[in-house]
Amino acid sequence: MRRESELRAEYEVKLRVADGSIIEAKFRCFDDSMVHFDAPCRLVLTFQSEEMLATSTDFFGALDKVRFQLEPRNIFPLVNGVGLGRYPAGMARDMGSGLSVYRLRLGERAMTEDLIRTFEDDDLVESATVKDQRAFYERWLESFKA
Repeated sequence: MRRESELRAEYEVKLRVADGSIIEAKFRCFDDSMVHFDAPCRLVLTFQSEEMLATSTDFFGALDKVRFQLEPRNIFPLVNGVGLGRYPAGMARDMGSGLSVYRLRLGERAMTEDLIRTFEDDDLVESATVKDQRAFYERWLESFKA
């Protein structure tokens, strides 16, 4: 029998803090679909003596909410999901709960081989704010209308 809340994934990650140093952290992804139908994905970030929590319809959305808490403190997770030019498509969000993002290049369609795990750091070139990441995604969408 399934419990009310279930740990779906756990990731050891790094955070870049305001002074440029790197600290260890952990993201835990919980499936709360049996408890909260409207926000079934719960993300918990722990680092040093802190814990941050966010819920959303998918883990990418929850990651954005955690980032909104971190950005005023100039703290950035060093994971694929925060990279400029990294964004989940509809299917990656719906079917994969936002646990994968695409590597996006202006003027090029995203392919299956462009999928990378949201909470890993395969090839992160630069982290971005939520606002800058969304702006790049919008530019990427516009790049097909030329």
